[in-house]
Amino acid sequence: MTEPVHAAPAVSFPVPEPAMPAPVSAPPMQAPAPKPDPHPGIAAANARPAAMDLDKMEREGARAPFDFVLEGKRYLMSDPQEVDWQDLLAAMTNPHMFFRLVLPPEDRIQFFNTRLPAWKMNKLVDGYQEHYGIPSLPNANGLPR
Repeated sequence: MTEPVHAAPAVSFPVPEPAMPAPVSAPPMQAPAPKPDPHPGIAAANARPAAMDLDKMEREGARAPFDFVLEGKRYLMSDPQEVDWQDLLAAMTNPHMFFRLVLPPEDRIQFFNTRLPAWKMNKLVDGYQEHYGIPSLPNANGLPR
């Protein structure tokens, strides 16, 4: 008969924890170097009153509307100085847009649905330019002269 084999008592060895790297301390945060002012003098200019305050300006010497009759209806065209400058520039070579800007909304449909020969349109534009003192530009109304 064989003797039972006894297992050796379990021995436990302490297992060291894996070593964690020491925390790396970041260098202290430094403010970024100031960028050069791309617009020198702005800060100083903002500290004083503006040379011109467009918000407080009122127009002096407004002119009467230009009027004309077409097929028995009287139309009024507003002063181009009252039109937004960006719209006015875009309308300089676009007669349809121009008339949308200077005619009241309630008159536009009837005006655009009325047939008008080019020579009368040229006369209308000439009269408008003369009334408001607008220099004539070559082909400014988009129609051949």
